[in-house]
Amino acid sequence: MKKSSIIRLFIIGLLAVLFVLPLRSQFQLPSNEGVGYRVKQLRQSYQLTTAELAKYTGLSKQYLEGIECGKYAVGDTESRIISEYFGQEL
Repeated sequence: MKKSSIIRLFIIGLLAVLFVLPLRSQFQLPSNEGVGYRVKQLRQSYQLTTAELAKYTGLSKQYLEGIECGKYAVGDTESRIISEYFGQEL
C-alpha cells in the first residue's frame, strides 16, 4: 500500500470518528451552567449589559458575570430576583 493511500484512509477514519461524536449541545449541562446560559440569553435578548442588569436587580456586576460563565452557583434568592426581573423562570 502506498503512503498516500494510508494517509487518505487515516484522514477518512478520523473524519468518520469526528462525525460520530456527539455535539456539545447534546451533552447534559450541569444545572449552574444551564442557568448561567439562560441568564445570559435573557439579558442579551433585552439588550442589557451586565452593569445594567446589576443596577436593576441589585446584584453585583461581577457576580452576574460569574453566573453567566458558570463560575458561581445561583442561589435561591438571586434566582428569584433575576426571574422576577425578566418575568420568566430560569
